[in-house]
Amino acid sequence: MLFIARRAPLMQMRLTLEKAWARRLLHDAYRRPSSCADCQYRGLTPQQVRVMQELHQGLSIADTAQRLGIAVKTVFSHKYAVMEKYRLRSDYELTLFLHRMAEKRSGFSAHSLIP
Repeated sequence: MLFIARRAPLMQMRLTLEKAWARRLLHDAYRRPSSCADCQYRGLTPQQVRVMQELHQGLSIADTAQRLGIAVKTVFSHKYAVMEKYRLRSDYELTLFLHRMAEKRSGFSAHSLIP
């Protein structure tokens, strides 16, 4: 948001807008990508990997917890942490993300299938 006095001279308005625009461009240049799926600096813990593998196979939260011998709340916790880490907003986005990671791991890419 930018505030300019109503009675400010035109030249002052222009300079204020140019400075704001330059700051915005500089900020955008260093901004994080909107999708962190390809971010090399984010990784999963070994337990998160195990939980995500089970969920990717289509198991429910309860089945995953039982199979791994952990509490249901722990599975929810790991799922939430992964979704937060990669900025995923829904189970659908998580499913797409897991599918994409599985494709990357298997060696072929289907980026055209994933928006």
